[in-house]
Amino acid sequence: MISYLKEKRLQRKAQRLLTSGKYERAWKFFQEIILLNDSPENQFNLALALIALKRFQDASFYLEKVNQNYPENELAALTLAECYLRLKLWDKASEVYRVQLKFKPNNQSLLRYLQKSEDVVAREKYVRARDLADAAERSASQKQYQEAREKLEEALSYMPDDPNILNNLAACHWRQKDYEKAFFYLEKAFKLAPGDKKIQKNLVSVKRRLKN
Repeated sequence: MISYLKEKRLQRKAQRLLTSGKYERAWKFFQEIILLNDSPENQFNLALALIALKRFQDASFYLEKVNQNYPENELAALTLAECYLRLKLWDKASEVYRVQLKFKPNNQSLLRYLQKSEDVVAREKYVRARDLADAAERSASQKQYQEAREKLEEALSYMPDDPNILNNLAACHWRQKDYEKAFFYLEKAFKLAPGDKKIQKNLVSVKRRLKN
């Protein structure tokens, strides 16, 4: 009972840290949690912290365990495939998508993921865009918004329809007080991902700013 309560307490702390962007501390908490209970849920959460730290090889180790025990879990499988893509393990990523398509043979998103992993040009563009977006995130965390913006603009040239890149680019313009440009990118992001709560919130904020 004591171990269970400690696990839940640590989980809450780790999740808060992960949500607030304190990835290193979150990872350390999740490591401690794994020692208490090596459950698939805890393995998956530890992998998320490792992914946030761009430690894709380490993350894939835990995700492979989850995927082996629960191959039908789409979220865990897609997260594992993402790690494989970032590591340029194309064949492994493709195999994950194929297995998921056995569970959901008519899933168009899975079909697109598989096509991307097998397309030599598309997959390289995807990884390049993700690497640039990560670099931009590091620049923005150091308040180097111009540098972050330039990296995101390059990332956008590889993936022009990525709502996350568009949202982050809008955030850079917001920080530089260019609210019209922020609105321009947020509007595009919203059209691509109308259900994204973060994009919705940012769009409302920039509209309010433009009215003032």
